[in-house]
Order: sequence, then structure tokens, then C-alpha cells
Amino acid sequence: MTRAGVWLALIVVLVVAVGVTWRVSLAPSEEPWTALRHEASAVKERVLAPIFAPTPSAQDSAIYRDPLSVGADLKQAYEAGAESSDPTKRAIAGRAWSLCLPGFLGPKGSPASPDALAASFPKGPMASARLESMRALATRCAGFFATRGPELMALTSKNTERFRSGYFSSRAEQARTALLAGNRSEAENLIREALRSRDPYELKDLAGLVTLWNREGEADPRDAVRDAALAMVGCDLGIDCDQNSLLALDLCAMHGACEGDVAARLMLDYNDIDHEAISAERRKLALEMLSGDFSMQSYFRN
Repeated sequence: MTRAGVWLALIVVLVVAVGVTWRVSLAPSEEPWTALRHEASAVKERVLAPIFAPTPSAQDSAIYRDPLSVGADLKQAYEAGAESSDPTKRAIAGRAWSLCLPGFLGPKGSPASPDALAASFPKGPMASARLESMRALATRCAGFFATRGPELMALTSKNTERFRSGYFSSRAEQARTALLAGNRSEAENLIREALRSRDPYELKDLAGLVTLWNREGEADPRDAVRDAALAMVGCDLGIDCDQNSLLALDLCAMHGACEGDVAARLMLDYNDIDHEAISAERRKLALEMLSGDFSMQSYFRN
């Protein structure tokens, strides 16, 4: 989901080399995710066979390079995908744009002061951290303000309409729209396309669709756990999710979630679900994605 709904999203944890399957063995004192990251680091440059065979993927590398990572140029990320025919690339462009605009747009197309924006935040223990996050985001958004005045205002108006029309929607977000409209077959095709893209942000956008997919059937508490795992698994598949990442800055600045990495901050949205169950499902999902064992039919219960 875009800014309209705190898009979540998500660091390579485990890699399967061509023709080789690994198993993660944990030392008694090691946390599971620490061990997984060690496994990933050990083979960082190896290349995966296509995970969703026989459909080849555009991403042949085992290392997903997050276009919205800490070192990324947000304006460049926007420009790289804004006019693309690929919904996944357009969605990345939309994410880059919505991190900055219209939030930091001031009068007459000039940049708004992060301090002035943060002044409206509630006073409390997170106020200082939120201000620092706002300042850091404003710095990352500076490239957009190389263009100012009427030209930037016009582009903002254009992109506002694009968001409204779904132009920047990922395949997963399009699937949500189709499912809400009762177009189950179209939604299924879009979900499969999202999975085949192997894009971690697409997986993140699938969060919530398991419950929605089964809303007319028998309730199953596992659906909510699986949705939560989808929201976070991108962190294990290449999205920059450390505590200084763009996602973390956004969650702190805009929502007051300022402690821990992205996954820890997202967990705050799932206080009514067993966190250990979410972590276990997240680990299982990451392993299935990387090994090619993931089954949409099983995961979505269809």
C-alpha cells in the first residue's frame, strides 16, 4: 500500500544457489534471523535459478537491490519507473514520490520545513525522534525540489490523479481492488503475477489479501497470521528494513513508530496476534519463497 495506508514493506535472509539447497542450522545462542542473515552473507554473490519456474523472472540475481534503500536517489527512483509499462516499476515510482510529495510541498511549490510540519505532532516521548526522522526524510526528498514553482505544482496535481486512478498501483494492489469488486478470477491472476515478479514490495502489498480472499468462507485465525507475515517477509527478501532505512524513517515520522527495525515497528499493528506465530510464519514463508516451494493454493486456502 502506498502512503495512503502505511505501506509496509521489506533484506535478503537466505539464498538458494543454482542446484544447491541450504538448511539453516542455529547455534543454541543464535537468534533465528541472525543465523539466516549469516547464511545470506556467506553466499551473497551467488545466483538463483528462477524461483517461479517455468516462468522466468527479470530478477536473476539472488540479491535484490532495493530501489528505495538508504543510499538511493528518490527522485531518480521515481523517474526510472513513472512512465513504465510495468505496474511493479510504476508502483516503486509511486512509493518514491509519496515519501516526499505532497507531504513536503510548501506554498507555491517550495519545500516545506520539516520543523514546521513536525510542530503539529503530539508532544510525548517520541516527539524528538519524529522530528529527526522528518528532517532525514526531507534531506532524502531534496532532489524533487530541483524543480519548483508552477511546474512542480502541476506535476503534483498530475500524480494525485494518477494515484486516484490506480496508475501507481502494484499488481497486488490491483488484485485487492478486483477482489473488493467481486472479480475473483482477475484477482487470482494478479496475485499470481505479483508472486511471479519476485518483487519484495509486491509481496508486502499482498498483506491483507489472505483474509479478504477467504472472507466469505469459514474463518481461520491462520489467515491473519499469514497476512502479517506477508507484510514483513520483504525484509527477508531484500527490502532495506534496518532502523535507519527509509521505511523506518517514514514509520517514525508519520506514525510515531520509532523503535527497532521495520519489522518490529510493523508488529505494533498486530498486537492482537501472537507475535511468535507471526515470526514463525514469516520465516517459513521466506524459506518457501527462496526454495520455490511456495504454493498460492495452500497459502490462500483456495
